[in-house]
Amino acid sequence: MTYSQEWSTLYDTVGVRGGQSADLMLLLHDFGKMYKDVNALELGCGVCANYPLFKLNGFTYFGVDGSASAVNRAVEAFPELKGRILRADFTATEFAPAFFGMVADRAAIAHNDTKSVQRCIAHVHDILLQHGMFIGIDWFSTKHSEFWRGERVDEFTRTGYTDGQFANVDTVHFSNQQMLESLFSAFRIVMLRERVTNLPAGYLDVGYLMKFKAPSYEGRDYHSAVWDIIAVKR
Repeated sequence: MTYSQEWSTLYDTVGVRGGQSADLMLLLHDFGKMYKDVNALELGCGVCANYPLFKLNGFTYFGVDGSASAVNRAVEAFPELKGRILRADFTATEFAPAFFGMVADRAAIAHNDTKSVQRCIAHVHDILLQHGMFIGIDWFSTKHSEFWRGERVDEFTRTGYTDGQFANVDTVHFSNQQMLESLFSAFRIVMLRERVTNLPAGYLDVGYLMKFKAPSYEGRDYHSAVWDIIAVKR
């Protein structure tokens, strides 16, 4: 799957993914000493907001993103990353085998169809060093209420959202445990955590999650559900 124009438009208009991931920050802190001084690749790096987290924990940072505007903004903000940020479709781009000690992703892989996700994880396995680590944050779960909306692309993929959390972001992939265990069958999964937040009908119309709730769920229960994955190359 090629990079969608929708994401480039969002970067140009609202500068999406401009903040650091608190979940990724904690995991990088936990594993920073174990993987200190290795090359680390962030898939779907956007404007490289997470770069300082990698640098703080001793990683040599590389990034890849399909949006030219995001890559340009990243290099403007962090000139030292010139030559280490690539504009490309990260589900298809070939990197050198066994070059990275860590590959990380925050919900970028989950904006592809199932075949692209499978291709991407197979390539991640190839580019990781032996015992290298993959960290995936905020992969959408099939328990998410939005799994039941949108237009079907394949069994686990939807598109065509016009409102709610996934408005105008093109493709969204949802996973269950069986799917994830199959995807990472060539890895040793060391953490698989599902986080489900239930917003019952009548929940006060305040708070961070409420801004993602689609109008069609007004007066109905709403579930936000994501997976976090840590897997090590066998």
